[in-house]
Amino acid sequence: MVGREADAEIFGRMGRLYEEYLREDGQQSKSTREEVFRRALDWKLRSYPDPHTEIEAEDYARGMAEDRHLLIKLLEYDPQ
Repeated sequence: MVGREADAEIFGRMGRLYEEYLREDGQQSKSTREEVFRRALDWKLRSYPDPHTEIEAEDYARGMAEDRHLLIKLLEYDPQ
């Protein structure tokens, strides 16, 4: 169990590192910013553990949607 918790923490930190890159001045190319968006989203979504209850599943789904919304806001458009 400790391994999964450590993985989730590492995945979350990686997602935040990419998020911080998106927060920078925005002088990166569009393709670079989109790739950083995809990586940030991937790492952030991977940080959520498998839900064990319906309530956890709903909470995780809400958190994932909020993470995606934040990254779209930083990118200033939805690349998908």
